[in-house]
Amino acid sequence: MNEFIENWAEFETDNSVRLYRKGALVAAGIVDGVMPDGSAIWLNQGTFFGRALFLKSDGANAVRVTPEHSLPGEPIS
Repeated sequence: MNEFIENWAEFETDNSVRLYRKGALVAAGIVDGVMPDGSAIWLNQGTFFGRALFLKSDGANAVRVTPEHSLPGEPIS
């Protein structure tokens, strides 16, 4: 089941995540790091996009993804 996560501090390393802004998918990957206050997460997006920092203050909505709900080609732990 996919789960919307309001408090990004709840993410754990190796969680699979999708980030949406205004309903559009902006990133998908594996959590590589989480700020203790939940203000940002590091995502490893695979070979093409690599590792990137995403700020909650930029307005993205985060969804924790289970492997059975992944998109084709999406990195999933």
